[in-house]
Amino acid sequence: MATAASPTVGLEMAIRLCAVLIGILCLQAEGQEPGYIVSMSVGPLPQTGLYYVPPNGGTAIQLARPRVLPAVSVMGPSMAQLPGNRHILVDESYSTGYNTFSYHVFDRLRGSYDPLPLIPPIAQGVFGTLVIDQEGDLILAASGSQTSGVYRLGRDGSYRNVASFGGLSGEVLVDLDTGDYVVCASPAVLRVSPGGSVFTIGNLAGAIVQAQDPESGEYLVWAPDGVNLPSRIHRMAATGVVTSTNITAARPVGTAVDETPSVLGEYVYCSFQSYIARASRAGGMSTILQQFPGFCVDMIMDSVQSISTTNAGLPNKWNLLIGFSHDRGYPYIVLVGVSGYRAGITLQDQRRIRLNPDGVTVLGASGGLQGFTGLLGTLDSLGNARGMIDLSAVGPAARGLPFWMVGLVLDPAAPSGIRRISPPVVVQIR
Repeated sequence: MATAASPTVGLEMAIRLCAVLIGILCLQAEGQEPGYIVSMSVGPLPQTGLYYVPPNGGTAIQLARPRVLPAVSVMGPSMAQLPGNRHILVDESYSTGYNTFSYHVFDRLRGSYDPLPLIPPIAQGVFGTLVIDQEGDLILAASGSQTSGVYRLGRDGSYRNVASFGGLSGEVLVDLDTGDYVVCASPAVLRVSPGGSVFTIGNLAGAIVQAQDPESGEYLVWAPDGVNLPSRIHRMAATGVVTSTNITAARPVGTAVDETPSVLGEYVYCSFQSYIARASRAGGMSTILQQFPGFCVDMIMDSVQSISTTNAGLPNKWNLLIGFSHDRGYPYIVLVGVSGYRAGITLQDQRRIRLNPDGVTVLGASGGLQGFTGLLGTLDSLGNARGMIDLSAVGPAARGLPFWMVGLVLDPAAPSGIRRISPPVVVQIR
């Protein structure tokens, strides 16, 4: 049980004080609740495009179509939520034969879909998956005829190799525990530092890594389940230990861990064979949320970048972007900690704040954390807010150390006084 002097009690008092001091008239949010975005292809037909799938299933809504519709059209094959939680990056590099990046941006608010400028040419035959890192850059796990490895595509159009190795498969992830990148060069699951150091986490034949479970820190790795059988989800710990689940799918193309509304959590996955489904962490039968008339090529959680950063011109200086488009006009607070995100704080309604509170957390919640601004305030009419993190003066001894952030939307009428909780975000000192 927490004592009166514990960080948890101090944090609770700070959150309550923030809610009282902000004291606003809460506005009713508009639009759909966060769900899932699926990229689906049925060839050169109008049905090809990006689709929104509600969190509990139901009718999918087409959001956008490709700019180019070749004979075999693919809306993707890679997507990523950009910092700020409003825009989705979509890879249409198939239209150039993978000789040049062809990325487009879908604006969730305006509904527009436009090419992304400042994309350099790349080696012929390169293709891959991507993630947006803490600097706002694209980290690409690329395989091709001339080069293979992890690359950084900067917001300024720069393109450089981080680490080289072959056999890449699956996604590239930002490791929640370290801030490094996780990729799969089958059979090995690898962790790659931003400086290019490569560490082997473990091995699994046919491995395709697609997600990380914040409950345990384990990576969710798909692998073939026998000859001519679907793939099965395995959990791989940072030590390389592998445990199996009973969840199978034919050609999985996207996986996410959804902890809304409670810590019980679900694995949501999308199969190339035209469906998106979910299953409990504990196993059991999967529930199909939506079936599609064509082939699914990627899936991401909608509005998952509620808390994000982009580089502000100096090493270890970032713009802090807060985006809760479904919670316009509500007060918010961003919690910061240096003690990890597991197990976090379990609320009475069984939701989990994925942050271990410490002295840094209490300082931030009370507005006294040096180098951090914008950690508490009110979301604007679009559900946005901004701040700054300036740790540019830290010395080289701090290089590689991570800290974590979680965003809360406050509402006295909501359970535990908290309307929404963001997923945890890790930022690494570099």
